Amino acid sequence: MNVKTYLVTATPPTTNGDLHVGHLSGPYLAADVFSRYQKMQQNHVVYLSGGDDHQSYVVTTSKRLGTSPERLIKKQTENILSTFQAANIELDGFINSLGNREYIQFVQNFFLEMYEKGLLKEKTEPIHYCNQCQTYLFESHIKGKCPYCYEVAAGNLCEACGRVNRPVELIDSYCSSCESPPQITQYRGLFLPIDQYRTALQSFYNSRKSWRPHLKALCQWITDQPIPDYPVTYPADWGIRVPVQGFEDQVINVWFEMYPGHIYSALQWAQLYDHPHLNPTNKDTTFVQFLGYDNSFFNAVLHVTASLALDGKYIYPDHVITNEFYLLENEKFSTSRGHAIWGREIFEEVPSDALRYYLCRTNPEFMQTNFSKRAFERMMQNELKPLVETLERFGDLLDSDFPHGLLLEPQKLDLQTKGCLEWVKKGMETYLDIHSFSLYQSSAVLRDYSQAIQSYFNRYVLPMRSTNVTAYRDRLISTGFMFYGLVYFAYPIMPEFSTQLCKSLGMPSQPLKWSHVESLEPIPLSFHKECIPFGGFK
Repeated sequence: MNVKTYLVTATPPTTNGDLHVGHLSGPYLAADVFSRYQKMQQNHVVYLSGGDDHQSYVVTTSKRLGTSPERLIKKQTENILSTFQAANIELDGFINSLGNREYIQFVQNFFLEMYEKGLLKEKTEPIHYCNQCQTYLFESHIKGKCPYCYEVAAGNLCEACGRVNRPVELIDSYCSSCESPPQITQYRGLFLPIDQYRTALQSFYNSRKSWRPHLKALCQWITDQPIPDYPVTYPADWGIRVPVQGFEDQVINVWFEMYPGHIYSALQWAQLYDHPHLNPTNKDTTFVQFLGYDNSFFNAVLHVTASLALDGKYIYPDHVITNEFYLLENEKFSTSRGHAIWGREIFEEVPSDALRYYLCRTNPEFMQTNFSKRAFERMMQNELKPLVETLERFGDLLDSDFPHGLLLEPQKLDLQTKGCLEWVKKGMETYLDIHSFSLYQSSAVLRDYSQAIQSYFNRYVLPMRSTNVTAYRDRLISTGFMFYGLVYFAYPIMPEFSTQLCKSLGMPSQPLKWSHVESLEPIPLSFHKECIPFGGFK
């Protein structure tokens, strides 16, 4: 068996607020589904993330709320972890960078190595300054219209089109704290000359098979023209101090920090849990990143360039899987306007796996998609509830006709059911594989399979109950095997549903291995109605 090792990351959430449904629909759910499936394949998988504590948005949000950045980070980290737990998102590790001396030292050493090797260059550039706030303005400190798509954007990045901007090129720019127009001054900082690696980047992008079209188009657009030097330091108080003489009053750009931050987290996790397979300096470890399209430049350009500059000392982001924006009732999520559904709040009202399933079924993989409360309720009524009702009816027949249980014998499995199991297994393997990963497609296979179970039960099992006892028993066995397969097929997307289904069928509790789907063995079955998934939607 060829065992693979995956380092899986989802973009560190900014610890200035909790996660809403839009956040959950993207990298966090996708990374969780992928990691669960790979663990079922018995591969070595570590799913890591952490708080984006040095992000400028932490400072601007804390000012607006009248609190300190430290108190805000502590509160929102607790909220974020609570939301992950409510969503059944199972991280192997989550670290905060604020005050983490080992983390900070590693990032500074990484930065210093690049500087001492001559990979960074000193340069004087224009920068906005707010006289009223007495603050240099970059990233979230300044807003204006994007010079490319003319949507409202923050400095350095436009979330709408994904393009990086020079803050001084924003149209009608203003300070995000006091809204006053800024003045332009100069600062001398350190920059990464990305254009020196343009040919290497083009070659790298051409070899990517798993990257989605929108991301590849952006990377091609960036490398089809000279790439501006990217600032890796800023004059600011919040962040990791630059460990270079003459620049001690500046901080390391948080987006540049993120790449060595991932490397540190992986090394730390491997050391703490004695995981020799995970090694971010070893090419046998595959680095998979899940992120929103708006973060594409940082992960697909900035981080890859840093890896290329260090001659591949650390693993590069091999697979970068992006998602588009997820809308709420056809409008963009907006916490400032109160147009959001917070994760912890909705999980108090609906089963977490029902929401996970819906987010997969409506996932914004290639284009913006929409969350609608009415559509979510309709999906539960039309897709999940009939499946659970079929399970209940199947269980009632077991209780009444086979009170001592039913032995699922593989030789009794009919050809139609066997073919169905093989079809679904192949479909899930295709769409949960990193080269064609798709939450939308894999959940569609799951939907079709659940409908096949219902159809088989209604058309082939029920009519035989009063007609042919032997055929009735054999077809109940086939139905039992279909539910048995559902335990495995549903687990990556609906882990709690899978666990409850397993208990309701009286199956032995054990780690789910994907190979068990095809190596069928006799399975004793007994129904436990109290364990039925979703509480039977009562």
